[in-house]
This record gives sequence, structure tokens and C-alpha cells, in this order.
Amino acid sequence: MDYVNTMKGCFDDAPTSTRQEIEKVILEEFGKLPEDIFSSFDPEPIASASLAQVHRAKTIDGTEVAVKVQHSHLRRMAGTETTILQLILDAIRVVHPEFGMQWLVDEMKEGIPKELNFIEEADNADKTRELLHEKFGDTVVIPRIYRDLSTSRVLTMSFEEGCKISEADEIKRQGNNPREVARLLSSAFSHLIFSHGFVHCDPHPGNVLVRRRNDKPQLVLLDHGLYRALDERLRGDLCELWTGKFLLIQRRLKKLPKDLESTADSTKIKKASEGLGIHSKWMDEKFPGKELSHTLIAAMLTGKEWSTIVWNGDALDRFDNNDTDEDHHLALTNHVTEYLHGILDVLETCPRDLLLVLKTNDALRSVTWSLGGLSVDTILITALSCIRTLMNGEVRPTGTKNKISKSWLSNTRERWDLAMAYARVRLFVFYTDVKTHGFVTASLDWLFSRGVTATLL
Repeated sequence: MDYVNTMKGCFDDAPTSTRQEIEKVILEEFGKLPEDIFSSFDPEPIASASLAQVHRAKTIDGTEVAVKVQHSHLRRMAGTETTILQLILDAIRVVHPEFGMQWLVDEMKEGIPKELNFIEEADNADKTRELLHEKFGDTVVIPRIYRDLSTSRVLTMSFEEGCKISEADEIKRQGNNPREVARLLSSAFSHLIFSHGFVHCDPHPGNVLVRRRNDKPQLVLLDHGLYRALDERLRGDLCELWTGKFLLIQRRLKKLPKDLESTADSTKIKKASEGLGIHSKWMDEKFPGKELSHTLIAAMLTGKEWSTIVWNGDALDRFDNNDTDEDHHLALTNHVTEYLHGILDVLETCPRDLLLVLKTNDALRSVTWSLGGLSVDTILITALSCIRTLMNGEVRPTGTKNKISKSWLSNTRERWDLAMAYARVRLFVFYTDVKTHGFVTASLDWLFSRGVTATLL
């Protein structure tokens, strides 16, 4: 935990560049000093991260803006760092040929040049604003980009107030419900990923601000430097993987003994995992003939044991336990240690785009925990988004026929299964709201689409 607390400073309290270094970057980009471009420019940064730092300024017409300036040494160092990391991995493989982690170097080689190009970040910000606006309106804000005051190393955007999403006490002081805020964040990111295949790859607490506007919580999403576009097939397999956790296999149809009844469609989960190309040689060796690679990716996505996902209980309350944070972290640490080699196999074989979805998924769960929310919320919201995407026919998983080639009966049965899964999840969300807020409040929220429930619509 000491390591975690120390590294938190990298979000927005990293070492800063000097005033002279910042002026040098701006002069190289615009041919002018900051005072010639802005009516005022605070030389003291309000935040600093590994790639850039942010300064408060005002445009010539007096509009308050935030100016993100890249650290001057980065472009020179970026290529060197990835080369050194590659050499380290190559050296380790001399002794341990089976050692993976190549995906980490590959991701750095692809991601760092994109993050160093602020024009790409501006494009991503504008696209994200457009994708979120129809569903979320003004509840999710993307800062406005000032194109005439932006270059590949300097990004000028509207100045947005708010506290970090990890500051639960301040969120409460604003009059916001932390659980509602966590749900809103999960809903927005799930919508981007599954409905549009557009993944924000760095949703850490320093990149999400919270404030209260028009008597409801409002999120401000920052740092749009690194996104990944998911193709339709990968989105389809990922939706199938998630949806399989919530499709009940009826005992009377499958004729399973009561003690072996499955609450999830393990066949669907396995098929989706294979469609994604996920395989663990270590799992095959540990459990010969079982073909259990899919159990790892399902556990990694939900942060739950496979026994919880499939065999524990006969309703969705299997995801809603009363473990304390200490219990959860201890169990999670033990499982990661036990299955580390299998996890590394999964990371090595899964599509690289999926790695960033996993990263985003973990970040959302972390935010939920920090706000005192329920871990089940992130799971349920993701499931609802996946089921909606499949019901709308927006994606087609590996090995499935298109609607035209399917029979009417097959299409009807598929839509019925999805509708039942969707209804089960929505009803369970209502159940968790009743437990938290009481029946009357939860019922009014659902009837009038207000409060926490409004973020799920």
C-alpha cells in the first residue's frame, strides 16, 4: 500500500518543468512568448503529470483557459526508454525464455507517440464530446478545445472547476451522492466502449473531476491523449463474454442437479474467450484436459472468483457480497499470486486492444471502491451496456450468423434470452438500491428516473 500511495502523485503532482523550459516550448511552437499570446499566464502549474503540466491563463478576450504544455525533454527521452525496456526484456528471456510481457513494450511503442501529439488529443476530445452528448447531455463535460491556441506540444482548453473523483468527502460536501457519481462514470465509459468501441485508456482519478450543476452531479473528463478504437468483432466477443455471466441456464432444461446448477452461461463465456484468442498454456498444464483459460479472463474482468461468477448461488446476489476492503484485497492478492503465470499468459495472448479495456475496467472498480460504492455496481452497469449493444444488433461476435441468415425462431429466442438477462440485471439493481436507500426512495428514483437510477438509463 505504501507503494500505491507514493505512486498516486504521478496522477497530477509529478516533478515540474521550470518557467524557462515552459517558455522555450511555447516559443518553439508559436514563435512567441506566453505573454504575447495570452492576456495573463500563471507560470506556476496547477497540476503536473509525467508528460505535461497545466497552467492557468486568460485569452486576449479575457476567457479563462487551461494550457497544457509538454515537458521539453520528453520527445528526446521517449524512444530511449522503450529501447531500454526492450533490452531488459530480451536479457530476461536469455535466462527465462518463457518470460512474456512483450505486450507492454508494444503498447508503449504505439501509445507514447500518440500521447505526445496534442493535436490527436484535441481530435479525441471533440469525438468523445460528440459520442457522449446524446445520452448524457450536460452531465458529462469534455473541455472545449481552442484550436488556434493549440499545437502538437501545447493544448489550450476551457478551464473547468471540480474536485478529483477520488475525493469522497468533497463530493459529499458538494451535495453529491458518491455512489451516484461512481455509477455515472461507469455508465459513461461503458457507453463509449461497447456502444461506440472508443476506449479512454487513462481514466485515473486525476483525469476525472466532479462538481454539482443543476441539482445533479456533473463529471468533467480530462486527458484525451490515448484512445483505442475497437473493431466490431472484438466488441461483439467482449459483449458475449460479459453477457454470458448473466444468462441463467435453466435447470429443468439442462437437467442439472441442483448442486451443480450454473447461474451463468459458461459455454458462451468460453466461446467468447476463444473468439478473442485467449489461451493459457500454464492453465492447461495445471488442469490437464479441462480447458479453463476462459475462467481467468472472466475473473480478471469482474474481479471475482470463477466460482462466484458461475457456481455460487442461484441469483445475481452472488456478485453482491459483504466483504470488507481488507478481505477483498487479501483474497485478490492471494489469487493473483497463485495464478500469476496464467494471468501473464492471458495478457500475452489476448488482443492488445483488450489490454486497455482491462486497464479501464480496473480503474473504474478502483474509483467505485474509493467512493465507498458497491463493486457490483460496475459489474452490473457494464453488463447492461453489453446486453443493450447485443440487443440493438450493433456488433456480431465471432462465429455468429447475421440476422438475415438466422431463422425467425433463432432470432426470437436470442432476443428473448437477452431481454430476460437485461430484466434480471435491472431488477437486481433495483434490489441493491432498496437495500441501500429503502423501498420508497428506490421506487421513486425508478419511477421518475432520478438520482442514482438516472445514470443507468
